[in-house]
Amino acid sequence: MRIFFNGCSITWGAELEEKEEQRYSTLIGHQQNAEVVNIAKSGVSNDWIVEKTISWFSDHNYKYGADLAIIQFTEPSRWIWYDPNDKERRICIQKSDPKKFSQNPEEYRASRTYYKSIYSDLMGIQNRWKNQYILETFFKFRNIPYIFCDMKSHHYDQKIQDCNWKTLCAQQQTLNLMWDNSILESYSANSDRYAPNGHPSAKGHQRIAEYLNDMIEEWQEF
Repeated sequence: MRIFFNGCSITWGAELEEKEEQRYSTLIGHQQNAEVVNIAKSGVSNDWIVEKTISWFSDHNYKYGADLAIIQFTEPSRWIWYDPNDKERRICIQKSDPKKFSQNPEEYRASRTYYKSIYSDLMGIQNRWKNQYILETFFKFRNIPYIFCDMKSHHYDQKIQDCNWKTLCAQQQTLNLMWDNSILESYSANSDRYAPNGHPSAKGHQRIAEYLNDMIEEWQEF
């Protein structure tokens, strides 16, 4: 069995002392005695996650692809763009911080302009569900079972009810991995499941792995 994982820094394993050994994808692989492919990357957008997932599966035929895909969607406000040299660039809130200017001035300027003049919550939510619809359609076409997860975002406050792309999605309720009403539950009740900068701790990854492993076991029964 081969399980494919993609997502942002959560699935990548940020803040873990032994990232590749402690992240939930590796733990699930051990529990399922499965080969694991994890192409997650820190700070990426939903556009990146979906594009790279489709690219990976397109480069591997069904026989050598994966038996299950677990996809963690990320912060809706992030975006991917390409500079004049076709170099991949990322826009996220962190890159709009003036303290980051010296590290990458091009991405700093683009991020500041994007959040000031272009981005809105409606735009982010619509793009989030559009990406899910695209990936659902792709997985169904390839007959690949999948599990979708989310990171809890401040954009998910339900103030935006109308989302045309969401109405097209088969799975309109996705698992929240972190914070209130999530697999890890609240920080106040389970602070040991969270690392200092807000990512899942080693215990948090263990909890996520246990929860998703139970879902996989139920899926295999059918």
